[in-house]
Amino acid sequence: MQSIPEADDKSTSSILANTCHYYLRPCFLLFARSENFLKNTLDVMGSFIAENGSPPLSSNCILNANDHTTGIRAVVEILILMHKDVKILRILSSFKSEIANILQNMLFLQSFKRNEYEYGRKAHYTIFI
Repeated sequence: MQSIPEADDKSTSSILANTCHYYLRPCFLLFARSENFLKNTLDVMGSFIAENGSPPLSSNCILNANDHTTGIRAVVEILILMHKDVKILRILSSFKSEIANILQNMLFLQSFKRNEYEYGRKAHYTIFI
């Protein structure tokens, strides 16, 4: 009888990487075949981050903030995986303005959150918690 190996960080990250490639590979193939589809996808990513830069207005403030953070992290992770794929990386060089827009929106969001914290606006949103 064989024992089940202990889960370690290397095997877990390897499984996660294989899973990501399994699900993202079809998307990468579509991006390679249709630059218009890639451009639209990058535009949507940029818009998603820009739209999530505004403060949450509902009473589910914590849930919304977590959803925004998770979504933005997903965009970042996808961009990183795209840069690791050689074919997609070559194609991405044609979309510098779209990627710059995504990064600009992230920087704006980061500075907005920093200013929100420094000027006490964060306290205003904690009322909903």
